[in-house]
Amino acid sequence: MLSVKKKMKKAKETLTEVNVNYARFVVILLACNLLLTGYTISKISATDSEILEQQDRETQSTTD
Repeated sequence: MLSVKKKMKKAKETLTEVNVNYARFVVILLACNLLLTGYTISKISATDSEILEQQDRETQSTTD
């Protein structure tokens, strides 16, 4: 009976065990994803603001 409990405990421990290398790799991937997403959003935002400024200049020059 005691050995069955030990086996169950061992099986439960190995079931929830996570390889640290995989966890580190996933955290690095998430960080890269976050950085690339932020970079992309900032570039899109900058491009949009430049287009809006150009349109404003064009409308002002046509009304003058």
